[in-house]
Amino acid sequence: MILIAKYINKVMKLPMLNWNKNFVSRFNLTICLLFFSFCSFAADVQIVTDVAKGQGFFYSNEGKCFVVTPSHVIEDAKEIKALTASRKSYKAKLVKNFDIDLALLELKAEKKVCRGAEFSQPTKLSSLLKIYEEGVLKSKLADGSTLQTKVNIVGVDESEFLQVKPQKVKTILKQGYSGSILFIANQPSGILLEVDDGSGYVYRADALNKRLEKHFYPNGKPNNSQKETQTINEKIEGKLAKDQTVEYKFQGEANSAVEFEMLPTDGEVRYDFYILDSRGKKLFSDGEFFSNREYRFTFTPPKSGTYTVRLKGKRGHSSYHIKMSQWSLDADLRGEGNVIEIDDEISNRFAKDSVAEYKFQGEANSAVEFEMLPTDGEVRYDFYILDSRGKELFSDGEFFSNREYRFTFTPPKSGTYTVRLKGKRGHSSYHIILHAGE
Repeated sequence: MILIAKYINKVMKLPMLNWNKNFVSRFNLTICLLFFSFCSFAADVQIVTDVAKGQGFFYSNEGKCFVVTPSHVIEDAKEIKALTASRKSYKAKLVKNFDIDLALLELKAEKKVCRGAEFSQPTKLSSLLKIYEEGVLKSKLADGSTLQTKVNIVGVDESEFLQVKPQKVKTILKQGYSGSILFIANQPSGILLEVDDGSGYVYRADALNKRLEKHFYPNGKPNNSQKETQTINEKIEGKLAKDQTVEYKFQGEANSAVEFEMLPTDGEVRYDFYILDSRGKKLFSDGEFFSNREYRFTFTPPKSGTYTVRLKGKRGHSSYHIKMSQWSLDADLRGEGNVIEIDDEISNRFAKDSVAEYKFQGEANSAVEFEMLPTDGEVRYDFYILDSRGKELFSDGEFFSNREYRFTFTPPKSGTYTVRLKGKRGHSSYHIILHAGE
């Protein structure tokens, strides 16, 4: 532990941080890796040994299940077990002790236990820290619930550490909170290492990520595993005749476009196509569909809820075949982690009635240049720049994704600005680069 304290003091270069002599005795790291779907949890497992207890987090690699936990939790342990939220217990063995209080365990469990567990950072932490000065610490309690503590970020070391303090004066960060995850803009941004004199000291997520990548890919081999999350992937098919009506229900997510692909079938039936909300209000209607022709279009739900697809036969009789798939997700288009810096590129699939937003830090009288690069397909969109109060400072509705544009914007004062795109017609993708202006 003394070596760890010396290591921390060596790399810590925040003059405002006071690492006092009680650091070693109070140092109680419970570290984690976070996996994403639509939910994030404060902890995955409880580590129980014959000498200590702690917390750990799943990490999957090459089909194997791992857990990350503090080294001191398993120090001198003869037996290590991981207890999951479902109260199942699995044996674990030590794989790696890092040169900071961090250990990697391999879990003797079926693959599904930590399937899809990844450590991902959608937005660079350095970018988030330029926009946000607050976050949330999430701590797993003994009863399995999650305690959320809002904190201010009061100290930043560019390489490994952050200092945080609770926003509420009466809130106290206790030693038992060690190992809590710091979320900034809903993105895991670090792990609480130590609590001292009302402050929490967090090990940055990007530093942790580098350590793990170096361990699993010592020769720089990239992790090519891709995970796509689709909320919709359904087929609508059957037979339809004149004056006949068929309906299908689906769950839509606000600002998350769904693509409908009409595939040609033998024979011909002409039908009207509608999409209705939960109250039966028509949100989309078109009566020019023929079952032996191919069509593609998108629908963007205005809010999350249940929607109905209705087909009404108008002429003839034949079969129909429609494929539904998720085109875009609100979490990608306007998530809190959508932050850009100079020379950053932003791109995503986009559709009519969808909205995408990105924040950037502007400096007074210092122009920035936006470069729109052409993409396949075509989506027309409006482009806006808003100040921190939501006031429109720039707007233009003549952008097409398959054309190239360049223009500049000069912030009237230093602060946070928002780029907003609003889909007007079609569906495709956008590709925009932010440059420093002349």
